[in-house]
Amino acid sequence: MCIKNLTVKMRVGALGSIILSLIIVVCLAQAADVWAQTTAYGDDALGPEVSKEKSSSDTNINKTPSQTEKSHAISQPGVAFLDRLQSWMDSSPSTQDIDPKLFKDFWLKWELVTTRYKTDNEELRFIYVNKIGADALAKGIYPFPEGTVFAKIGSHAAHDPIFDSSLIPGRIVRVQVMLKKTGDPKARDGWVYSLYMLNHAPGQLTTDEIDACQACHVVAKSRDMVFSQPFPSPFGAAPAREDVSSNFQQSFKKTATNKLSAKLRELVRQLSPNTQTVMWRNMPAFIGTLDESREVLAGFARTSHFVYALASADEKDILIAAPGDRCAALIIQSENDKKPRFLQSCLEPTSNNQQRP
Repeated sequence: MCIKNLTVKMRVGALGSIILSLIIVVCLAQAADVWAQTTAYGDDALGPEVSKEKSSSDTNINKTPSQTEKSHAISQPGVAFLDRLQSWMDSSPSTQDIDPKLFKDFWLKWELVTTRYKTDNEELRFIYVNKIGADALAKGIYPFPEGTVFAKIGSHAAHDPIFDSSLIPGRIVRVQVMLKKTGDPKARDGWVYSLYMLNHAPGQLTTDEIDACQACHVVAKSRDMVFSQPFPSPFGAAPAREDVSSNFQQSFKKTATNKLSAKLRELVRQLSPNTQTVMWRNMPAFIGTLDESREVLAGFARTSHFVYALASADEKDILIAAPGDRCAALIIQSENDKKPRFLQSCLEPTSNNQQRP
């Protein structure tokens, strides 16, 4: 429209010059808006592999604009990942731990239970449940009935390009699924787990990964291994008032530092040189377990004034938290890390005048 307007014949004069200037300003504003949207949702946001399929993904998005509208705030890059997810599910359904037909298009058809924001990895999570599970949640029924399916979408949080203080869903990094199927040989505490992400076998978990999922979810044993609770408005159910982390904390055992392996003793020494006793737990774990648990262990360390240590059986994945007045010191060592990572977890300031150290 702008280009056509520029071709409109106008008499040369002061009035014509003013009108022409206004049209040029409008055109430039429109061009800037298009550039901003392209920058916010460009190829990089689709991920290294998804961006290669940009043309086909864009075609799908243009054909089904209602998909974005119905996806509970999932961005266009997110829809591109879900298109990839669908192709994964269709390619080899018999090899996947959970039958893909049970959660096909769940982001369009199911209830959104709640959302979560993970401060440790700046990830937004959207948790959905099928009708069987939704009915149980609404009534506060535990354990969940057979056939309940939860599905979670995890996406990186991105700043809204037109409202920078607001975080919006960006690139999706994973989809995780839980099916209540007690008789399944891969079930742990009655639940089968499944994972979809780049560079991972679609819908398949190793035994170690399954055990790590179970070890994490057992913290919510009183809720039948499910962390998520409905936001009051969708189902009218009030959140349970219990500290599920207390079960997890009680699983750590007080252990003399000299009883730990040489590798663990050295890592503990780097965080807290004079520590003689630690709260220790050995459990199935992988890098995802460490990231999920680091804020929890930091909280334990701050409130109890003990060093907390968590490691996999082979000690390839280790998380240690040492207490501080407001900040807990953390060290993470995984089999993918060439050297340990040192982090801090600090309490939020209690007033605007307080600053983090």
